[in-house]
Amino acid sequence: MKESEDDKVILALIEEAKRLGNGEPLAALQRLAEAARLAQARDDLTKERAIALREQATLLTRLGKTQEAMTAAQEALERFQSLGDDVNAAKTLNAIGNIHFIRSELSDALRRYQESLALWQKLNDKLWIAGALHNIGIVYDALADYAKALDYHQQGLRILQEVGDKRAVALSLNNIGLVYFSLADYASALEHHRQSLRLYQETKDERGIAVSMMNIANALLVLGDCAKAQRHFQESYEISKKLHDKRNVAQALLGLGKAYSGLNQAAEAMRCFEEGLAIAIEINAKLTEAEFHLQLGKHCARRQAKRSSD
Repeated sequence: MKESEDDKVILALIEEAKRLGNGEPLAALQRLAEAARLAQARDDLTKERAIALREQATLLTRLGKTQEAMTAAQEALERFQSLGDDVNAAKTLNAIGNIHFIRSELSDALRRYQESLALWQKLNDKLWIAGALHNIGIVYDALADYAKALDYHQQGLRILQEVGDKRAVALSLNNIGLVYFSLADYASALEHHRQSLRLYQETKDERGIAVSMMNIANALLVLGDCAKAQRHFQESYEISKKLHDKRNVAQALLGLGKAYSGLNQAAEAMRCFEEGLAIAIEINAKLTEAEFHLQLGKHCARRQAKRSSD
């Protein structure tokens, strides 16, 4: 086979994996593994192997296999840096930041996102600059530094509105809604999440729809509308399960458990908490796992109190 044919086969495998990523992640991983194997056999295909590894890392992260994802992403980053490829290095730093964030390693996530932002600013890529600003905002939200979180998110939103990318604006509005939720301004949170949902529906972004549905449900739950919250959590759960997005499946089950508990459907609540806890443990989502233990403890205490009063 000629060298140019090798390149074409590898790139075709990577593109096919991207198409399969949402609905058939395991098949996508097989294509990427084959692409990486073919590229490994050729010293001049370092970049192609690195791209395949980064795409593997993204899919493995979604499937909750964070250790495998980190190994692949770190190798990809080293290869891109050795090539002086700032664009792909910045994308890979972002992917590594995502893995750290899922593992609740917030200082490491912040450092990687900041490194990614610096490269995008050097490259003057507005869309990716906005994305990096939002990622930093998400970490500050998790660190309860809400003023910084809002500042970074609003910087990102202004850039995205200027660029005119609907899907990215939807993500931005969603992130700002999360900060308002943390600040207990639930009306503002709901408004931002509903705006986000409308844009995701316009762009037919199923993952975004699932996330927005879940965030709307969380706000409704706090406001005491357990029935509406349950319906939104259920929709989010079904979409996330279809997309094999274990992290969001776990989050949706956590919300469903709370909603069922508020509706006095104890058996359903327990089922959701137990199913979600198993997933959180599987994907090493420590903060989510801790929340499931907390909710299970509360749930068991309520059941015991009810038995005592009967």
